Amino acid sequence: WDFGDGDTTTTQHPTHIYNQLGKFTVKLTVSSDAGNSIKEMPDYIVVYENRSPFMPTNIYPFNNQDGAPITTILVGSTFCDPDFGDVISKSQFQIAQNDKTFDQLKWDSGLIDSVTYYQIPLNANLENNTKFKWRCRYQDNKGSWSAWSNETAFNTMNMPTPTPTPTPTSSPTITPTPTPILLAKYTFDNPSDEGWKPFPIPGGTYINDPLGAFYIANTTISTLSAVGILDSDTTYSIYGRWELNTNSPISPCEENYLYRARYWLRTTQTDKNKVPQVRMQWNNYPPQIFALLQVDKGLNAIGTVFAPYDSYYYKSSTDSYGGQNYLIYFDLVDFTPEQSGDVYCDELEVTRQTPLTTGGILVWEQDSNDDFKTWTPVGVSGIFDDVTRGRGNGSIWLESPGPLGAKPLYYGGWSSPYAETSPSFQSDSLYKAIFTLHSESVDAQKHLPMIRLRLSNKTFDWIGMICVRQDVGTYGHMPSHSGTDYYLYMPSPPNLSGIPGDKSDSMVINFDIVDGSENEYGRVYLDHVQVWKYPLQ
Repeated sequence: WDFGDGDTTTTQHPTHIYNQLGKFTVKLTVSSDAGNSIKEMPDYIVVYENRSPFMPTNIYPFNNQDGAPITTILVGSTFCDPDFGDVISKSQFQIAQNDKTFDQLKWDSGLIDSVTYYQIPLNANLENNTKFKWRCRYQDNKGSWSAWSNETAFNTMNMPTPTPTPTPTSSPTITPTPTPILLAKYTFDNPSDEGWKPFPIPGGTYINDPLGAFYIANTTISTLSAVGILDSDTTYSIYGRWELNTNSPISPCEENYLYRARYWLRTTQTDKNKVPQVRMQWNNYPPQIFALLQVDKGLNAIGTVFAPYDSYYYKSSTDSYGGQNYLIYFDLVDFTPEQSGDVYCDELEVTRQTPLTTGGILVWEQDSNDDFKTWTPVGVSGIFDDVTRGRGNGSIWLESPGPLGAKPLYYGGWSSPYAETSPSFQSDSLYKAIFTLHSESVDAQKHLPMIRLRLSNKTFDWIGMICVRQDVGTYGHMPSHSGTDYYLYMPSPPNLSGIPGDKSDSMVINFDIVDGSENEYGRVYLDHVQVWKYPLQ
């Protein structure tokens, strides 16, 4: 072989590195007793200098978008490079106040590995009621940077910045109501007029998340007055959502009341074992307190005919730290290859009623060393850094060390025994789970990681969950040192086997923490769990 740059070899199948730019003629000579055979390829190899990636485009927030959270996600366009085989290696995002230059930065992400999006952290200290601009750039695997994207602007939410006061705001007194009161009804004849919008990142956007890449789903408005999330492709992971606008909340959302959002849903997927996961959620804004019903593939998957699905939220006095404006939404999560199918919501109504305090039956209680000694650790080895955990003194605990380790976040939890006998859900019932948690100290309450509490069946196609997380200076809703009760309401699964011990009917309790922030750390204890059953109203 003659490589055209002065180097030769007699190896039959060589590899060769060119150390200079230009065009090179490659020649192969084969010799035998019959003589020589020569094949020459003029200018067969072209070695050129690495070219820079194409300049990215700012995708989200949209230019001059209003109402962005101070921790909004910045999304750039997909990485593109003129050189075949080059891939993204690093990215960088910068934020400045709109009336300043990027020489006077408000925040710089630093160099981020292999992603085209960035969530602004709390310690960026962006102010509410303020206009900012941002830009991004990408680096390829050979070290070349793209030009900075053209800057675009966004306006943060028009709301007061939270203060660190631990005193909840008092709420107006409302006369207790024995029967539900209708607060809102959405028919989706014109979703935008009713205060609804699709997930703000455009459908088709590719999100290269370190925990798993996915595409944003397209959404639609049906001629039958329904809003839909489209997921007909089994090739890619998909996420999509319809949500209530921040300027059209459920308000006032008063403490000591039980709220119900009833969604009329259907799917185009006829195989129950392939229906995508659907979640129906309540949260305050900015999101610190969450309550949701999650329905997944299996016996209780969303059906092909519109049917009601109820997501409950009980606002306790602890939740008053989160304000009185609450949002609702439903989303579709498809991160497995076998799941697909569009999901439609035809109607949604929101009601308020007094909480259930009488007529209930205690079906399950966990509050002692003997109870908790059978609980098993939960984690995702190799993907997340594991938290530390322990038990004793009638409690189980989880602790995140902070700051972040080698993986994207710390995760870990406890679960009641999966293999052992547990109480079964009964049809036409409403369940109330009360979780009592506490922190190590008054100061520790201020920086705890996200906490999630679940009650579900053992096939995990019917899950109720509540979740709390701290925000800038707002921590009164997190577990206190003296102990805090959290309430989860959920209806019984619509499809029960009726077979004693069947996993579709049997209950399981989960308690976990998720820490993806430098500012979150600490230990939280679970002291007591009660599950009550009431007749479904």
